[in-house]
Amino acid sequence: MSMGRQRYYKTHGAGLAAPMTPSRDMGEKPLEALQKERDRLLAELHSAYGGAPSTTVKAYREAQVALQKNEDMTFSEEEIDKLLPKELRRGGGPSVSANVSARNASTRTQ
Repeated sequence: MSMGRQRYYKTHGAGLAAPMTPSRDMGEKPLEALQKERDRLLAELHSAYGGAPSTTVKAYREAQVALQKNEDMTFSEEEIDKLLPKELRRGGGPSVSANVSARNASTRTQ
């Protein structure tokens, strides 16, 4: 893969239509058709980027620190327990492993 193509995929990702390869497509299509295809692909790219939230490197790094080091947007075990049914909570009801063991034992006896 050429350096230019590697840079394209690193910058834009491979999710969009792949750019035309000059060696194959130049001989088969007139220049105007290639330019129209390029313009269409650029419009598609700008449309995709238009819906994406904008950010800065600084804001991205701050969010990374908040999520990884400060553990923002995470739940304590107590908070998770409140969201779960009683039988799945750590302190309430029979444990999940006990339920699974009992179910496996009844399956083996049948």
